Amino acid sequence: MKFAVGKVVGKLSIVEFQGRNKHSKKQWLCRCECGNMVIREEGNLRNTKVPHCGCSPGWKGTNKRFKDLIGERYGRLTVKYHFGKNKHSHNLWYCQCDCGNYSVVTTAALSKGDTNSCGCLANELKSKRTITHGMTNTRLYKAFAKMKERCNNPNSKDYFHYGGRGIKICEIWSTFEKFKNWAYNNGYEEHLTIDRIDVNGDYEPLNCRWVTMKVQGNNKRNNLKIVYQGQEKTLKQWSEEMNINYSTLYGRIVKRGWDIDRAMETR
Repeated sequence: MKFAVGKVVGKLSIVEFQGRNKHSKKQWLCRCECGNMVIREEGNLRNTKVPHCGCSPGWKGTNKRFKDLIGERYGRLTVKYHFGKNKHSHNLWYCQCDCGNYSVVTTAALSKGDTNSCGCLANELKSKRTITHGMTNTRLYKAFAKMKERCNNPNSKDYFHYGGRGIKICEIWSTFEKFKNWAYNNGYEEHLTIDRIDVNGDYEPLNCRWVTMKVQGNNKRNNLKIVYQGQEKTLKQWSEEMNINYSTLYGRIVKRGWDIDRAMETR
């Protein structure tokens, strides 16, 4: 018997040649009288008494009509036609994914939700999990990373002055994305550095600001604070304001023990 498109064999009408399977046997896409689409090997069409899609008794010993899934949607998959059965006699369905690819899926995998796409959905989810924020080499991310290292890494050379003293990073800044949003909304610029207003407080939005290195230097807890004329400033700040060399001022007050007024007013 010669097979060709349009030929009717039993209950099946041949629609399209599907090439050869892994056993080099010819396969044909057929439409059954019941409306199902199925792919059959040429040998099955030739040797079966009444070829059909499986909806009638007598094919491979089955006498049960399976549920027609053609046209049904499962996640991103739309069932196009019945694809025969696998070696375990489970019905297979030829499905088109929303991305345009095709896949063959069992009834159970579709109905239980085990398969919702051709594989593109899993790839997208994996990509989302592994993709970075793209800012690893930026100055802002490095500030975030160094902040974490100072507070969380006992091996850091600065840990003793931060995490070792109980300085923590607030839960709000648990991810870089949240820290980045705060930074951009609170004056971050490339030349600024993060500074804790209370040097004994944690890294948190209400205790942090973006300042120049000069301002941050004046806010160190080991700075020498001097009260002069009712104002408290660091020795460095008084040096600049009084136009007196820092070393000279430090020598007068710390080394020689001059009183503040004399140290500030002597030229």
